[in-house]
Amino acid sequence: MDTTWKLSWQRASNHEGFTRGARAFLALAVVLAYGWWADWQTELMPVLLGVIASALTETDDSWRGRLRAQLLAMGCFTLVALAVCATVSWPWVLMGVMALSAFTFTMLGALSERYRAIAFGSLVLFIYEALAAHTSRDAAVVATPLMLGGAAWYGVVSVLWNAVMPRAPVRYRLAKLYAMLGEYLRLKALLLEPVRDEDLERRRMALALHNGRVVDALNATKESLISRMGRGTPPLWLQTAMHQYLAAQDVHERVSSSHEHYDLLAQSFFHSDVLYRCQRVLTLLGEQALKFSVAIQQQTEPVHSGVTSRAIEDMEAALAHQEALEREHPNAAQA
Repeated sequence: MDTTWKLSWQRASNHEGFTRGARAFLALAVVLAYGWWADWQTELMPVLLGVIASALTETDDSWRGRLRAQLLAMGCFTLVALAVCATVSWPWVLMGVMALSAFTFTMLGALSERYRAIAFGSLVLFIYEALAAHTSRDAAVVATPLMLGGAAWYGVVSVLWNAVMPRAPVRYRLAKLYAMLGEYLRLKALLLEPVRDEDLERRRMALALHNGRVVDALNATKESLISRMGRGTPPLWLQTAMHQYLAAQDVHERVSSSHEHYDLLAQSFFHSDVLYRCQRVLTLLGEQALKFSVAIQQQTEPVHSGVTSRAIEDMEAALAHQEALEREHPNAAQA
């Protein structure tokens, strides 16, 4: 029971959603505790809204990247707050400013995921600020520094969290990448089944759809690694993660580069076990990728029993035997 609980905790602590939720919970809990101690009444809600708006701007990044993004977000938040305070007395002008801000932030979000998150958080803060200013301009003036203070507080928590614990997001993306790669290898192995009249088109479609997921996982992992590459020699854990990413990329490139007429292969090797052995190698590689994904999540060493290497040796021996038969009996494949 203790082992199961420990493994579940390790898997959850590496999940991107869990770490983001933990940061938001910590920031909100501190604000609530301080608000209870300071006997805040009307001040508490604007600070909480600022924390929430800042949390919506977060993306996977290093502490340096997160600091730059937080400074940019605070600049956007300040502009939004000043715009609301300046136009709150004229509702039609405020509506025009809101429409212009929505268009501007939408265009900003088209640049990258980071800017998209900042744009979304800024629009949310705009709405919060407009609602706070609904009663009077004085209410907006009072709520503005409180919201900005809450947003800045979450930024401090986020930057410190990413500086102290930079490995969890990388582990999560690597584990997800190898899990996707393992499923891709399994789907690829299904195409090598030497059985005629199979629904190969359906299997091809499933493989093509999953290939898009693998490519997305590769891109997300690469961005996570590159964002943590600073000047000088990277730390050992980051070098190891980079090697693991390159290995996954190499396997995917090798497997996805082969596009054969699988129905012709099934006919040509119908009386041979070559395709079965190829299928077994891909299946075992997929299982190893899934095991490696679990090992990354649990921060344990992956176990290799040697079955895959022996399966590769058997496949190579079967191919050599088939080539020898074809040289001795050139017309055997057509019989």
